[in-house]
Amino acid sequence: MKSIFSAKSFLFSLIWIFPVMAEAVSLPIAVDGVYQDWGDGAPVHVDPSGDEGGSAVDFGRLFIAHDEHYLYLRFEIGTEMIINTGNYINLYLDWDNNTQTGANVEGIGADLRWRFGLRQGTYYGNETETFYWNRIDLRRAPTVSSDQYEIAISRFPDLAIGEAATTISLVFRNEDNGVKDKLPDSGAVIYALSSDPLPSHIKIPLDKKKASDLRIVTYNVLNDGFFYRTEYFTRILQALDPDIINFQEIYNHTAEETRALVASILPLSSGEEWYAASNNDCKTVSRFPVLNKWNLDGNLVVEISAPFEFSSDSILIVNAHLPAGDNQSQRQAEIDRIMSFIKDAKMPGGSVNIASRTPMILLGDMNLVGWAQQLSSLLEGDIVDEETFGADFSPDWDGSEFKDCLSYHTSSRESFTWRSNSSSYDPGRLDFIIYTDSILETPQHYIVYTPEMDEEDLTQYGLQSGDVPSASDHLPHVADFGFRNHFNLWMFR
Repeated sequence: MKSIFSAKSFLFSLIWIFPVMAEAVSLPIAVDGVYQDWGDGAPVHVDPSGDEGGSAVDFGRLFIAHDEHYLYLRFEIGTEMIINTGNYINLYLDWDNNTQTGANVEGIGADLRWRFGLRQGTYYGNETETFYWNRIDLRRAPTVSSDQYEIAISRFPDLAIGEAATTISLVFRNEDNGVKDKLPDSGAVIYALSSDPLPSHIKIPLDKKKASDLRIVTYNVLNDGFFYRTEYFTRILQALDPDIINFQEIYNHTAEETRALVASILPLSSGEEWYAASNNDCKTVSRFPVLNKWNLDGNLVVEISAPFEFSSDSILIVNAHLPAGDNQSQRQAEIDRIMSFIKDAKMPGGSVNIASRTPMILLGDMNLVGWAQQLSSLLEGDIVDEETFGADFSPDWDGSEFKDCLSYHTSSRESFTWRSNSSSYDPGRLDFIIYTDSILETPQHYIVYTPEMDEEDLTQYGLQSGDVPSASDHLPHVADFGFRNHFNLWMFR
């Protein structure tokens, strides 16, 4: 096709003389915003600092890896930002290793262009075509702001270009009123894809490791879907067999209606019953009695009687559905209020009283798609509006931070908990479970996404491949909890 930038020329051939050659690295990468799985390998390229051209974006290190399904890129941008909005970072990929096809960019024939700030791409084929994340199966982490990100791009995109060539070339450019910074500064990074096999992913069974563990689920059911798409939720909940379920987006049904439907799906033994509490769209349904409840904005706090094996009288659970999208200030305010409540509950003589060393779990659809400060506040007790909600504090009983229960899909290394193929937003980690790890341990935790499960597992658990995406755009996040240092805590009960 005709170049949209400039004609191929001798200038491009001069630039191409000095490409950045990258050795193939086959790694089992999980796109989760945690980078230990990249190992100790050197970056394929380090862009000089201070060459940003007057823009905040200043590219730094670039790492590349792949497996049999995805190309993985980890890159530094020199400033904290929310990368899927309000920036001019572009990624260009020569997918077919042919400089005579695609758009002329820095000496490569770019077949694909991804514009991070607009959440859309361009395919330069026989005709120019705009596409969105689902056509290249894009993954991105973290979901909150950062100064570095990792992404995955399918090696088999749903575009006419087909599978990636054995060697691909790529360029990053920050095109903010002109090209402000590039990675690399001239030419392109050339990466050779190998066919080295990786060890098979170890599947996570749905069953508890110990029958005495307390199974807790958080699940946004999308616009009262629990009542309208009940067949899917029935199979999912029966497969999970939870002890406490924390629903979000049940707007038009009461706590009693929610409890009754759960009871019909998961009948208990004679003499046992389900209990429920609600605030706004947050509904918590429990096999154990609800002792107290508090309403915090639209979020629900419940104190639930603990099972005997827990060596604790009760458990405090915050079931949250925080404001979505760009509503940054209100989301932070609700987080500050939740953390202020936790601080008060821990202090003797406060307006809320719970026993010392009561296990605490914060969970729900946190909608953490904005500034990373919001996640820091939840984990570290870092209150932003101290004038209204008081000073910072250490939230766990031992003076440490809360623990983020970062979970993965049972049948893959994915960590996203929300996916909508009709949205311009790529899959993200929106649903969290955060807890007092000085008191609790999580021997088993996971996210269920039935399209990834094989027929054997689906049959074993009575599930169908389409159950999770048919039920909701959110995925069920499951954690089994046991008591840490059981014997020692029992002695001081």
